[in-house]
Amino acid sequence: MINRELAPACMPSPRNPVYVGWHSKTFLFIPMYRNQKIGILTLLDYKNRFYDSMSRFFGFQTVPVTSPQRATLRLVQLLKEGSRIALAVDGPYGPRGAVKPGAVYLAQKTGRPIVPMRIEVEKSFRLEWRWDKYEIPFPFTKATISFEKPIYVTDPSGDTESKIKTALGPC
Repeated sequence: MINRELAPACMPSPRNPVYVGWHSKTFLFIPMYRNQKIGILTLLDYKNRFYDSMSRFFGFQTVPVTSPQRATLRLVQLLKEGSRIALAVDGPYGPRGAVKPGAVYLAQKTGRPIVPMRIEVEKSFRLEWRWDKYEIPFPFTKATISFEKPIYVTDPSGDTESKIKTALGPC
């Protein structure tokens, strides 16, 4: 782990950030950061009910996307209550590697920093049939999670999204 001081367990509540990562790299995140007051977005279609249940089992606070406005209000509320937020910036349906504006908007609205999580594994396989080419690490392979330098949103028309994309590396 690189920059451990930025990891969810180490960030105090008043500075709780919005963590971001690629949708294809979430496999390690759920079991690794369980029970740490982290809110995540989930969809309530048939394919995602298992993901929602599994996430709640691991202690995540799931926010179902019934409407973008409701989900945003709930994420803001969780941040104010001291939770951290983790978002897949190119989810839920892609396109792969395209940073969507949700995390930037949330950070700007709440004054919280964005902390990109760069996840790299030595050996893995990809689900090529999925839109995100989801990456599943082989058992016992070496993985590195880098918490990159926090990004503060001061100018929403700036290049925040390109900074996020650069910090996250390849998806």
